Amino acid sequence: MDVPRVFGFGSATLTFRVGPTGGARPGSDLLAGETTTELGGATANALVQAARLGLHAAWLGKLGNDWLGQRILDGLEDEGVDCAAAVLDPKLCSPFHLVAPGAATVRLPNSLARLQLPELEFLADRIDPGEWVLVELGELPLAAVSAFCARVRRREARILMTVDLDPIHQLGADPVDLQMLLAQADLLVPNAEAIRPLCETDNPEIMAIDLARRYHCVAVLHTPAGSWYAAASGLGDGFPADLFEPVDPDGSEDAFRGGLLAGLAQGQSLPAALHLASQCAQRTAARPGPRTGMPRATELALDDHF
Repeated sequence: MDVPRVFGFGSATLTFRVGPTGGARPGSDLLAGETTTELGGATANALVQAARLGLHAAWLGKLGNDWLGQRILDGLEDEGVDCAAAVLDPKLCSPFHLVAPGAATVRLPNSLARLQLPELEFLADRIDPGEWVLVELGELPLAAVSAFCARVRRREARILMTVDLDPIHQLGADPVDLQMLLAQADLLVPNAEAIRPLCETDNPEIMAIDLARRYHCVAVLHTPAGSWYAAASGLGDGFPADLFEPVDPDGSEDAFRGGLLAGLAQGQSLPAALHLASQCAQRTAARPGPRTGMPRATELALDDHF
């Protein structure tokens, strides 16, 4: 039996976390404390989760031909993620994030933003009709994302679209262009905070209904309290989260998306795939680090048995 394939078009990064610094006079240099590194990226993390569930997961994107890029690729390939289609450019810097105490994550401009049309064609050509592709609205320019989605549509593949940054205020999207882009999704699974400026409510259930009607797709909202989905007709349901104390929520949303992608690619119904996704999110949040707690299929089988 062939192993289902899934693809991810979006961020794969290395994060530098700077430890607490000593005091300094205003305007003077700060000497950083201990610095640690962590492999991440929303799309890369979701693919790691899909691979741990037994799928053939492949990352589509562009890196610099540098040590950062090699570290990112090694981390993905160690998890069984296929990176054979990755585009490498020796003139560009691979993506990395910088996290300092008390500051927001800084996402540096990098190779992800420099994909050219022939490269988008090359990446989309890896995908066969009917296969699922996770497409991330975040660090890649919206024009490149839109061009890639158009090519995926021509391949008759299916798009699970994520939104990790506010499209209007952080990405500077034109409302008309954004409408056309989001309407290309078969399944829209945004971060609730990022998508909230497009909605007139904070209620995730109503947000899912609103997004599904507006963009003519199935919309899923995942929060620590549960998950809600809705179709364009407005019909949907909710799945309350199991009560647990998360150790580290970082990465749990990526695991949710990876589990959902895996379930759909295996032919599960949407409710069954959402159940799988929720299990992955809860397991991931129970351990520190974005990938450490991501479960394998054998672990989830034990959960269902007991």
